[in-house]
This record gives sequence, structure tokens and C-alpha cells, in this order.
Amino acid sequence: MRVQVITQELDFMLVVYHPYHPLVQMRESGGVPAHVFQRAWAAANDLYRCDACIMYAPHVLALGCVLYAWAALQPTATESVEAPSGAGQGEWDCVQWLEGMNVDTEQVRLCAQYCTQ
Repeated sequence: MRVQVITQELDFMLVVYHPYHPLVQMRESGGVPAHVFQRAWAAANDLYRCDACIMYAPHVLALGCVLYAWAALQPTATESVEAPSGAGQGEWDCVQWLEGMNVDTEQVRLCAQYCTQ
């Protein structure tokens, strides 16, 4: 309550841009497979639990969510390397895709780490 009064007196406004629009654009452009997009969307929802949304630009957050989702969907050493039929999980390489982007990959990696917290 005190914080709200102080911020009103200072005429302070905090605008947080969410990463959903860049995520949808990446999916619609064909850059992100559907199964990775679904996991990335869930990760974007979880970003509001930390301060990442005020630290990074929305497109960097979206790329971090995609990187996290892709890494989470990779098979571990104990799982089968074969992707489920029709999923196409083994066909798309996120790291190679990110290399073609004009973005600081270190910031994307840090955003992906926020998703794991």
C-alpha cells in the first residue's frame, strides 16, 4: 500500500512489454516448430514470476524462451534419440537458427536461464 502511494506521488508508471507477440511472429514465419512453440509459450508465462520482463527486450525474451524450450525437448542420454513420429523434433536446430539472428546470444542464453528458475 505504501509503495503504491509513493509511486502515485512520483507519477511513476511501469510498462512491461510481453514476449508473446514476437513468439507468435516466429511461429507464423515458420521459424519455430509447433512443439517448441508450445513449450516456449509456457516458459513465457512463467517469466512474469521474475524480473526478466523488465531487464530484457521482448524479442530477446521470446528467443530465450525458444532456446529453453528447444533444450528442454532434447532427449537425454537415457532416452531414445528417435523423435516421435510426426513431431519432427530432430529436424530443427535452434542453435543454428539463432546464429542467423541479429541478437546478442549471451542475452538470449541468460533469458533461457531465467526460464529454468
